[in-house]
Amino acid sequence: MKHVFSLLAAFLCFSLLANRHAIGFADVVWLKSGEQRFGAIVSETSAGLLLADRLETPGQTSELIPWSDIDDRLRTIDIERLSRLEPHTPYAYLELADELARFPQDQVANQLMKRLYFICLFLGDDAVQQSAELALRSALEPSEHTSLAPWLTMRGGSTREQPADEPFLATRTDITDLQKLIRAIRSEAWKDANELMTNTRLQATLEHWSSIICWTELEGIVQRQELSERSLLKLLQLSERLTDVVTPMTVTRDSSNWYASGSRRVAWPPSLAEFIEKSGIDPRQTIFRDGVWIAPQATTRSQK
Repeated sequence: MKHVFSLLAAFLCFSLLANRHAIGFADVVWLKSGEQRFGAIVSETSAGLLLADRLETPGQTSELIPWSDIDDRLRTIDIERLSRLEPHTPYAYLELADELARFPQDQVANQLMKRLYFICLFLGDDAVQQSAELALRSALEPSEHTSLAPWLTMRGGSTREQPADEPFLATRTDITDLQKLIRAIRSEAWKDANELMTNTRLQATLEHWSSIICWTELEGIVQRQELSERSLLKLLQLSERLTDVVTPMTVTRDSSNWYASGSRRVAWPPSLAEFIEKSGIDPRQTIFRDGVWIAPQATTRSQK
């Protein structure tokens, strides 16, 4: 029944778009002056409606349109629903992408749809991956087929079927260097932190504590040169855990958080970096928060 209502809502939205001659755009705002505005409706307040030119906040521009100027509006993207998506429920990504596929000429919805389908290839089981692959084959533009086709048949799920890596042994030097990295970040010694981040052994060592803080998050902190209070608490927790480590230590990957670890072992053949460059999508960034796609963390579910 819920699925029927979703189909009905999508049909009504599509009909309204067609009647308003607005097909080919994202959310639509009709002004009393007869003008139309297109973009992504970010929020609605007592003062008016905030309309942005894109979903992602980096590079985003927006304007506040007073209610007194608005005749009608239509939303094709539910940002709150998008923000509730989490990687432990890949079918929810597929379901939302399928709904957005009903607006093939809506540029914002279309790009989001493709991102969600590609995330499904990275997160989903065989059934979800197959559905996403079939959908993408019909949704991609000819130029995208040429550049992205290799990733449709060589899916992310295949990484889970590869033989396990050899056990990684962290030495006392590895633990000491990880402690140095924590101190460098806490003291905002970004040059030192950048140098330490090039040590691949540190990345492998951190996998043992990826449920506390993942490598991807450390990369973000150092790149932005900005340490939040929440990240600082994580670093303090990790620092405390490192004080009692006995080496050599066999590193085990946190199975509940292995997508978030940022490990080079989590990659699509033939090359995840090449895919990101060609598509502009990092499929490891599976959570949409505050207008930004980020990699998951072990605490995500409890923060809902």
